[in-house]
Amino acid sequence: MLPKVPAGRSKTKRQTAGFLGLNLSEGASEGELRETKNLSARKFPALTTRLPREELSGYSSPSALYAWNGLVAVDGTSLKIDGETVATVTPGEKQFAVVNTKLCIFPDKVYLDLTNNKLVRLNAQISSKTGTTSTFTETTLTMTPDGGVPATYEYDWGIGDQSFSIYVYTGAVWTNGWTLTGGREWYMSDKEHPPVVGNILMLRNTTVGGTYILNAQTWDWGYNHIRTPYGSNNSIGYYAVVNSVTFGKGDYENYPQANISVTIVDAKAPDGSFTSLFSVGDKVNVSNRCTQKAIVSMTSNSLTFAAGTFTAGNTSSQITVSRPIPDLDYVCESKNRLWGVCKANNIIYASALGKPTRFYDYDGTSLDSYAVAVGSEGEFTAICKYDRSVLCFKENTLHRVYGDYPAEYSATERPLFGVKEGAAGTLTNIGSVLYYLGRDGVYAFSGNTPTLISGAFGEKRFSRGYAGAAGDILYMSLKDIAGRWGLYTFDTRKGIWLKEDDTFALSFATVDGKLHFIKGHEAYTYTVDGSTVAEVVTVPEGGDEVYLCDSSASIEAVEWEAELTPFMEGTLRSKSPSKLLLRCELAAGAWIMAEISCDGEPWRQIFTSANRTEPTLIIPIAPRRCDAYRLRLKGQRECVIRAIEREFRVNSERR
Repeated sequence: MLPKVPAGRSKTKRQTAGFLGLNLSEGASEGELRETKNLSARKFPALTTRLPREELSGYSSPSALYAWNGLVAVDGTSLKIDGETVATVTPGEKQFAVVNTKLCIFPDKVYLDLTNNKLVRLNAQISSKTGTTSTFTETTLTMTPDGGVPATYEYDWGIGDQSFSIYVYTGAVWTNGWTLTGGREWYMSDKEHPPVVGNILMLRNTTVGGTYILNAQTWDWGYNHIRTPYGSNNSIGYYAVVNSVTFGKGDYENYPQANISVTIVDAKAPDGSFTSLFSVGDKVNVSNRCTQKAIVSMTSNSLTFAAGTFTAGNTSSQITVSRPIPDLDYVCESKNRLWGVCKANNIIYASALGKPTRFYDYDGTSLDSYAVAVGSEGEFTAICKYDRSVLCFKENTLHRVYGDYPAEYSATERPLFGVKEGAAGTLTNIGSVLYYLGRDGVYAFSGNTPTLISGAFGEKRFSRGYAGAAGDILYMSLKDIAGRWGLYTFDTRKGIWLKEDDTFALSFATVDGKLHFIKGHEAYTYTVDGSTVAEVVTVPEGGDEVYLCDSSASIEAVEWEAELTPFMEGTLRSKSPSKLLLRCELAAGAWIMAEISCDGEPWRQIFTSANRTEPTLIIPIAPRRCDAYRLRLKGQRECVIRAIEREFRVNSERR
């Protein structure tokens, strides 16, 4: 009888050389990760830490970002461009779109004129001042606008032997004091750069015979001797708006003269003149008199229309002039028009060409505005331009408008997985592919049928989100249905998801290839003990800091973490791991720690690089006998994990 030879144990060696990103599904494979923190795929197939972030100074309560010739930010009530305040807006989240030279801001319904940083209302409205009489001729309305100081003055400067200088502004806000923007000092001798229509000049506190005096400085011609220095600006909130500036000769042949026509305005009601609100060509409504009539010409207190618009007469009743625009829930720009959708009436709108203030121009030309009602179920959830079309999303429907002008527009409708309610901020275009959060996850849209790309999240679902892009990397700040936020990245070329951290990023903007975001907080309450009863204080949702991603100037010591999928070795039989080697490279000052969990037991530390100075480590790990084990790596500062090699034996069926 031959001797019985015991069954040998097969020895197997495997190497995980490529890390495949985050995978929370049941089908996760070798090299994929169950949890990640602050990791990057930039050195794929190796695993490495993300680059540091830099907190930008000068922002206290940021709520919205946009990229347009720099970083546009809403910080509290300040609208800033590259950190400089240019206007005042309401606080909170915003939508931006640039049409022509106008930066449109919603839901405020205002635009910033990028040529002079003047803030103008899109849906302008003004009424006559109580107790005044308005006059109508067949073509013209003349009235005293409410909030306007009823005075227009002509200032003749440079008469005799005097010259002058004055500060010219583009914005003026009064809140128990002046906030002035765009200031420059103008000298009368500079005829090439005079104040333009709409510029703001400050007034002195005193008047002469009831006439407000410009706060200018005068001096002798030829002697450079100041006669009248600058004084204090008006302390009750009045300023002057320039109507015109002309030049001529004064009383003496050799001395020039500048003539400035201004309208005095009360900054406590800054839209107190027609010229500060409307433009020639605007179609306005005049209460009980006319609807959608085009302005032919105007002054600060009069509007002229086509013949036969009015019946001549006077009235002491209050008159209201308005230029309405639709209530747009989501907006975008396409082909120099402002596009928007309205949930309330299910209508898609487009402004007149280059005119974001005009949505009711229907004159039969290519410059007209446009509107189309749709009958699909549900409310609009987002809008954006894509290729040569405009996409108007609902959660289960896409309305797509093609064409270059109203007579050519064609609106199509098709059922598909659209943008989830509360996720309009996730629409991000990378390389002609549109990414967004839908009901079942994150989708990629290339013009036909959206593709779900978030299968790696398994059964994890998200309720809300925001997104941005830096190169080929999609950044998405997503809130899961359990209420937890996370900042995730998706490498669009490699198809790899990673989680950076738990950041709630409420707005993104990419400027010169650099991604910025606002780190925010959700609304919360806290209790303050009072003398009699406790007071509950509610803090609304908002932003805390503005960050620049991938900053070479940052000194952030990035803390990172990676938990690999459990090692099962492809068999259900018991294994005896004998060796696990980890190859990694550490930057100066970096460290790494390894933890292991066998068959679901608590984590235990098995390695730390403390007091190790070599840049490349071979880390030996010896798990005990088990069916499956998990490996978790932690560290700080830059680390590159090149490969994991492990060796194990499959045991007999007896334990």
